[in-house]
Amino acid sequence: MASVQSIVDWQSTTKTILDRNRHMFKNPDMSDISFTCNASEKTFYAHKYVLATSSVVFYAMFFGSLPEKESIVRLPDTNEESLEQFLRFLYREDCTLTADNVFAILYLAKKYIVHSLKEKCVDFLVESLNPENVLDVLDQVTRFDEEDLKRHCWKVIQSHTSKVVALDNFNNISQGTLTKLLIHDALNVPEVELFHAVLKWIDFQCSCKNLEPTSKNRRSVIVKAIYGLRFFSMSHKKFVKHVAKSGLLTSDELVPIYEKFLVGVDSPALKWKLPNRKPANMWIKRYYGIKHQVTLAVEDATVNGMYVPEEDQDGILGFDVMFKKPIMVKQNDAVGIFADIHGPHTFYGTNALSSVTNKGITVTVDCPSDPYNSMLQEQFHEIILSTIC
Repeated sequence: MASVQSIVDWQSTTKTILDRNRHMFKNPDMSDISFTCNASEKTFYAHKYVLATSSVVFYAMFFGSLPEKESIVRLPDTNEESLEQFLRFLYREDCTLTADNVFAILYLAKKYIVHSLKEKCVDFLVESLNPENVLDVLDQVTRFDEEDLKRHCWKVIQSHTSKVVALDNFNNISQGTLTKLLIHDALNVPEVELFHAVLKWIDFQCSCKNLEPTSKNRRSVIVKAIYGLRFFSMSHKKFVKHVAKSGLLTSDELVPIYEKFLVGVDSPALKWKLPNRKPANMWIKRYYGIKHQVTLAVEDATVNGMYVPEEDQDGILGFDVMFKKPIMVKQNDAVGIFADIHGPHTFYGTNALSSVTNKGITVTVDCPSDPYNSMLQEQFHEIILSTIC
């Protein structure tokens, strides 16, 4: 038995439980369980008590009716870096997330039901979403049951469609993802541009399957997703130049389309009947707060109504007040927005941004000073805009 003199008194120098847990991270001292992972001989020392108090799955493994008897647990479904960061979070409440490891750590967080780590991973992915990585993230997200993260991905795709479809990795999306893209009624991309991106995707898929890019093979690749294209969002001239000459459509399909373009007749044989696509809204977010009888005025346009707050995708309680017709705003226009709100006390946002840029459009906000509102503190959470191409 070790004498008291030979024991290092680290406990006296660690003032909090978190400090003591940090000291025990990867520490073989008092370790009663250890982990190894796929393609690695490194051993991660751990402590059943710490793991079981962080995860109901670990609790069942170590203290359930059929506890794990082995002192070493091998995990074939993860890697060294991800396992280390996962355990680090359980001991230290922090970990280093990167684009390379976040999905592997998210997998472990969901597998062992560590909700706080799962939320940290999802928040990291949402904050790092951009047009360049959104397709890769969406592809990974389909393997997880994270609907909110999927919605964020589609929101980026809708707002930045032109950039997204021009990327090389657009050719790698699945047929299912392409179908979901084309059924959206609001995308920020000219339909001709979208058509050429789809055509490029088709030919890439043909090459992957060692198929000649014939009309028959092209149609076998895109199948029913082709009916998500909105040919009537193009002019007749552009349709003839870009679509008709591509050979993607048959003569029997072209005739009713020409009838629709030239005469305005919807033939029973017409297969493309979805509404014309419109630009997606851009969401100019200035702060995160909350906001009942409401009168909203933008210069000469006014709308009145009773609104019940609902929670949006950001977890914010509020409501959208939409005009019956859009208000045209030109570059450098100054627009006054006024809201008269009656009802119980409402929440307001703080730390607002005075200027927000989205898709090359900058909106600058200047608020008149009064006892209730200021530049950084007031009621408008978001301003909804659309561009006209």
